[in-house]
This record gives sequence, structure tokens and C-alpha cells, in this order.
Amino acid sequence: MYKKLILSLTILFAMPLSAVADVLILVPGYLSNGHTWRTHGITHSLVANDWTDGGNFVLGPKGPQLDLPAVTSKKRFYTVELPSEAPLPLQAQYLNTYIDSVRAIHPDENLTLAGHSAGGVLARYVMVTRPSHKVDALITIASPHSGSDAAEAGKAISNSPVGWFAPMFGANTINRSRGLYHDLGRPSGNNLLGWLNTRQHPQASYVSIVRNGDEWVDASSQDMNRVPALRGRSSVRVTQGKHSLHPGDGLVLINVLAELSK
Repeated sequence: MYKKLILSLTILFAMPLSAVADVLILVPGYLSNGHTWRTHGITHSLVANDWTDGGNFVLGPKGPQLDLPAVTSKKRFYTVELPSEAPLPLQAQYLNTYIDSVRAIHPDENLTLAGHSAGGVLARYVMVTRPSHKVDALITIASPHSGSDAAEAGKAISNSPVGWFAPMFGANTINRSRGLYHDLGRPSGNNLLGWLNTRQHPQASYVSIVRNGDEWVDASSQDMNRVPALRGRSSVRVTQGKHSLHPGDGLVLINVLAELSK
């Protein structure tokens, strides 16, 4: 379906493939978009440390498109647009398409996914369900790997009479996010996390950036070592602050990426 698109992207980014050593895809969280990584200063830190902004992927009628011109660099990052209120399997269709496009441009380079909040769980889901992407590393920031009480509360509200009346008060997102809340509730036998956390995960480097002071996700839930299938496989970095991204995350991300490249 996307053969023509992949060919055009390959031509657009034509360069000696050996010139690119590392590729990073930044995955946004709930109610965020690709440019959130820019507005919160994360990409500023990357650019200041020799990473080049490859652009923001948007899935349009003609397939994935980038909103920045092609550039040549040894290290490149991309951001992506997702339907962030949708259930994770639907978001995964978008992310899979973007990764396919990136892999068409960078078939042999080291590929790292970095996801904030729900974006981290989404990236992990994609690695498990599409191991052919050959992702080398996953970095998650404040991600609810063991579920979130906030998601449980959101699911309860969306299924109650309050949810029925929410559109009248401009709270449509509660109802639109019902499936996502279910996916990110505490792991059980009938939700996505309950299934995902017991699946075999591909060989890769896993890094959990745990936010102490997070008002939405317990610190323990952010640690991928609490995932039965990943016990003992994730390194952990502890930071201070609220749930949302902030400029300091850029510096932490730079340090993690430097360690992964050694």
C-alpha cells in the first residue's frame, strides 16, 4: 500500500546510509502531539548535542508525510502524530506505519523509541507485536507499565451517567478515551496491559525514566522491571517533577542515549 510512499521517502532522504549511526523516534503521550517534544524543550537538548530534527510524521490521505525538509546527519530524530485518545491497538497502526517509513530510510541503523506516558506503553506494545521493526532500545518516561489509577477513574467515569452527560459540558475526551482508559487500567485478564505484560519481549535495551512526584502515575508503575516479562531487564533513572514533559527530560534523554551508544 505504501510502496510508492516508501520509494519517494527513500529518494527524498537519499544519502550514504552509513552516514547515519543512530535514529530516534519520539512518541507522545495522552492528549499530546509530536510537537510537544519541541514545545517542552526536549528537542532543543537533542539538537544541542548533535542530533538533527528529521521532522514530524503525520499520516495523511497519501500515507506518512514529514513537515520538515530532509537533512543529512549522523544522528537524527523524528516525532510522530497519533490519535492519542484512541485505544492502543489503533494508535499502534499509526506508529507501525511511521516506523516502516523510518526503516525504509534507515534500514540498518540503530533505532531507539522514546515514549512519554501512554506513548511508552504504546512503543512497548509495538515492539512486542511487530518484532520485525528490530528496535534496539526503548526509553520510557513516566509511563504506566503497571497501569494507572487515573485510567481506572477515567474508565469508571466514562461508563457512568457522568460520562453520558460529559459531551454537554465539553468533556468529549472522556468518552473518546474510554477504550484507552481500559487499556491502561491495572493489568487484569481482560485488558491490554494484562496481556502485554506477560508476552515475550524482544531482545533490546530497556530504560525506565521514573518520575518521583508524578501526580498521575505511581513511580512503581513506571518501572519496567515490575512487568513480569521484563523483570531485571530494565535500567532505571529517577527524576523529580510532575507528570508532564519538561526541559530537564532532554538532558536525561541525552545521557541515556550516550550510554546506549557505548
